Amino acid sequence: MLILNAAYQRKRSGIEHVSMDDVKKVFGTNLTAHVALTKHAVPHIPEGGSIITTTSVQAAGPAPRCSTTR
Repeated sequence: MLILNAAYQRKRSGIEHVSMDDVKKVFGTNLTAHVALTKHAVPHIPEGGSIITTTSVQAAGPAPRCSTTR
């Protein structure tokens, strides 16, 4: 079984204050890491095994000023 549960976000006053480094960190933690871990785990998960990915409530209703998640 593989359980993926990682997230990163920071509040910003607007998109104009979000650097590309911020964007890379958000995607690297919230998406790229999940794909990479899954890719490497699949060969080791036995038939009938599970991959569980969780997400934050921010996915459905992002908080104001968390512009890297909107």
